[in-house]
Amino acid sequence: MLSQYTEGSFLEEFLSPQFQLFPDIRGRDFWDGLAEDYAAHFVPQADALLGQEQAVLPATLYMRFARDGDRSAFEARYFARRSALVALALAECLTNRGKYVDAAVNMIWCICEECTWCVPAHFVTILPDPDTRRLDLFAAETAATLAGALHLLAPVLGDCAKPVTAMVKKCVRERVFTPFLTVDYSWMGLHKRSAHVNNWNPWINSNVLFAALTLEDDPARLCAVVRRGMVTVDKFIEGYGPDGGCDEGPTYWGVAAGKLFEYLEMLEIALIGKLRLFSGPLIKNMGEFICNTHISGDWVVPTGDASPKGAPSGAILYGYGKRAGSRSMVDFGALLLKNYRPGGKCLHDAVRGMVAAREARDIPGAYPHARDAWYESICLMAARRAAGTDLGLYLAAKGGHNGVSHNHNDVGSFILYAGGRPVLVDAGVETYTKQTFSPERYGLWAMQSAWHNLPLVNGVTQKEGQAFAAGGAAYELGGDDVRFSLDIAGAYPEEAGIVSWRRDFTFDRAANRVTLKESFELARRSDDVRMHLLTPREPVLTPGALLLGDVRIEYPQGLLACSVEARELTDGRMRASWGERLFRIVLKYRESAARGEITLRMTQEG
Repeated sequence: MLSQYTEGSFLEEFLSPQFQLFPDIRGRDFWDGLAEDYAAHFVPQADALLGQEQAVLPATLYMRFARDGDRSAFEARYFARRSALVALALAECLTNRGKYVDAAVNMIWCICEECTWCVPAHFVTILPDPDTRRLDLFAAETAATLAGALHLLAPVLGDCAKPVTAMVKKCVRERVFTPFLTVDYSWMGLHKRSAHVNNWNPWINSNVLFAALTLEDDPARLCAVVRRGMVTVDKFIEGYGPDGGCDEGPTYWGVAAGKLFEYLEMLEIALIGKLRLFSGPLIKNMGEFICNTHISGDWVVPTGDASPKGAPSGAILYGYGKRAGSRSMVDFGALLLKNYRPGGKCLHDAVRGMVAAREARDIPGAYPHARDAWYESICLMAARRAAGTDLGLYLAAKGGHNGVSHNHNDVGSFILYAGGRPVLVDAGVETYTKQTFSPERYGLWAMQSAWHNLPLVNGVTQKEGQAFAAGGAAYELGGDDVRFSLDIAGAYPEEAGIVSWRRDFTFDRAANRVTLKESFELARRSDDVRMHLLTPREPVLTPGALLLGDVRIEYPQGLLACSVEARELTDGRMRASWGERLFRIVLKYRESAARGEITLRMTQEG
């Protein structure tokens, strides 16, 4: 898609040296227009920062990740510096009084003095090697924020303009542009013919592109950075199926397809209209994935490390929808922008949000509430009782394999919501630590199939890796019924002894009922065959049925014994979604079995 334009002198001829995503502080019509809505937001933040000593980033804080797995303590101070720079720079642009210039310069200088812009979780070693220049997500984001702040404030820096500009350019070139141009990082996908590169690719590329277009005054180096970026972003796009399904899930969409949108938009602007990058169906489909996996309110369909709760960026949704011609994205974005709170650690994202919120203020907006979604490329389906509302049941189920980005061993799992509220759920992920992205990842309970809505045979859980996959997936949409079926035996290792395990889902919309039929065959008889269901609702057990609030789940009482276990939650990220606990329902075969059938009927009452 993009690589074809990197040949010859296309970039040298058409890449604009006057790229400007937003005007500097001298563009008073622009900034005064925003000041009406946002000066009162940023000025108190900036005032609180004046004269404040900057929190240090000691080596011992950096070393905590290697020593005890904690990444949050260092990152809190690291990101606070960037958020402070955003607040100071924007407060100055919105007020134009000169009050915050020196404080902004202090923060720019402070960030440039850091020995690395990579966070410890991405550097691996106990302390960064000063002779090794790495490039991670937040080094690229830091470069973009510094470039944006310098662009905004350069006209009012006075006698310190030259040294500050020189310092920022030197640091960004050494820490970002040079490694970007000289190292073949795995996230670039340059040596992968079939593997799908993850969100690091567009996330880093979008920030590198903004920094280069805003800061780089060497035409040759600028073209080199843009050229390499176009080649690597193509690798990300090529990893998607034509339906645009994102295997990293909705809460990663904003830093996957969402960052791709930012990248493509900036490229179109920089190439002064020579390319139309949003005209094809793939880019639109990648964008609308976020609409089609939205459940209700902040609830979304979680896969892998994607959280079950989290609203996407309204500014990205709105802008992406405008470019790609998607009404559902524009309306969803406009709705989210009603509650827009500007700020954060990335300056150009904050400005984009303010502009989008003002532009979309007269659009009523609406949740997408898509009736059906089927993503064959990642084997994910979703269906609700009726389009345009969250009333009734909502079902989502997945197949695929256990080798996706941010994988959980959850092939064949499903979730069920009623009236937009969770009934049977995917727990999501706890706060990231060293273990999360280590060989011990699957020792974490939330990653294991035993804590998803899946069967467990002989105590053996699913295994990680692309080889552990579902087979025979089939999706059918007809009339008021939706059907989805697959065989999940291949997701389990041989020691589980599963020859086949067929799951057949039927969503009868007229009856507001989901039926799950399990048909299994084992290599040998087992007295430990069970199904697990995870719920935030405390179950009420009755003969042959479970009551989960307004949802009744009927099961064959003569065949299965039912029990309930409580899982106390101590992690803040998990508790933000579920509160103090989750409940695991265990439906266990009463007798030894080598084959069998189980039918569950899930109906919303009332």
